[in-house]
Amino acid sequence: MRFNHFNEYADSLYPLIARHTLTAEIHKLRRQPKDKLTGKILSTQPLDLKNGGLLSFIEDVRVENGALQRIEYSYKYEHAGYFFRYDMTERGYQQFTRQRPPP
Repeated sequence: MRFNHFNEYADSLYPLIARHTLTAEIHKLRRQPKDKLTGKILSTQPLDLKNGGLLSFIEDVRVENGALQRIEYSYKYEHAGYFFRYDMTERGYQQFTRQRPPP
């Protein structure tokens, strides 16, 4: 998908989030534009997904020549004893996965 500016990308996330969460979860998203082409979008609280999972994220992005570049990002997902976190910073990529043993 091609974007002309940061807000166009941020706007595209709202229907996606609404499809996988309750519509009321949209208020947990915040956008922080730096300029027309760059900015951050994040969840201010974990999003309650329809499958019972929780998703938190932050993306620092730039739109360049219509393409989206994720400069830094972090995604965290929890559900039924499973935990996954994926981070990308200027220091590189890190992934954490954990499954709790049954009680």
